[in-house]
Amino acid sequence: QVSVSIQAQAEQEEEFISNTLMKKIHSLKKEKEALAVNYEQEEEYLTNDLTKKLNQLKQEKVELEQTLEQEQEFQVNKL
Repeated sequence: QVSVSIQAQAEQEEEFISNTLMKKIHSLKKEKEALAVNYEQEEEYLTNDLTKKLNQLKQEKVELEQTLEQEQEFQVNKL
């Protein structure tokens, strides 16, 4: 009788531990998924931001080249 009771108690404890660990695993999986989504969003934001800045720099370069060319023409015509 006592042996059966001890075994039943041990099984209950094992089940409790198992359930607790499964909940923790589930929680960690959800956290991992959320971190992955956040990382992906941050990466996309940074990529878009850098692409925008690169395009602005390219446009500024074109404008500076045009200004330089005009200045050079002006100097040549001045001579």
